[in-house]
Amino acid sequence: MTGARRDRRQERVARPSKRGMRTCVACRQAFEREILVRLVIDADGRVLVDYRGKAPGRGAHICFAADCITRLAKSKALGRAFGCQVQPFTAEDLTASILTGIESRIADFLGLGRRSRSVVSGMDSLERSRSRLLLLVVSMDASTATADRCRSWGRAVDCPVIEYGDREQLGRTQGVPERVALGVIDERVSEQLLREFGRRDRVLVAG
Repeated sequence: MTGARRDRRQERVARPSKRGMRTCVACRQAFEREILVRLVIDADGRVLVDYRGKAPGRGAHICFAADCITRLAKSKALGRAFGCQVQPFTAEDLTASILTGIESRIADFLGLGRRSRSVVSGMDSLERSRSRLLLLVVSMDASTATADRCRSWGRAVDCPVIEYGDREQLGRTQGVPERVALGVIDERVSEQLLREFGRRDRVLVAG
């Protein structure tokens, strides 16, 4: 190999792989598929959220950002993406559908955490496990004293404390009538939940 050819080969820079990447139909930026929402349309042209990404057929993707949801509802981007007439929809309706998907996943992870003993519930159990806490989920209707107690535990072990749902909603994930707080002690479950809570925040808060 000549010196010139060798130099040219050394100068070549591998292009980043776009495998698994998808483009948001609203902002046109490319992201990893896992951090976008997949949308599909039914036979009547209605937009449906395929939150788990398992629906058959053609799909389009959008960011979790509230601004992208608003922009998409005002544009004809989905019609162009699917190559057909799409029934009108509002940003509020699309936001509600995405939130339903997010909350379903949160409930799934908390329920699976209970079965794998990765989620602790009951204030006495939480206090006994507080040195192992990686995430605390506190119901929005918890008493001020309970919420303050949980925040104190969070500060002590440097774990996030997130207010979410009500005591009945949290209780259902644990197979009991109600719970005011849940603690996560498994790193993987904590990461999964924090991802969903982060998505929820992005959907609800305009940039």
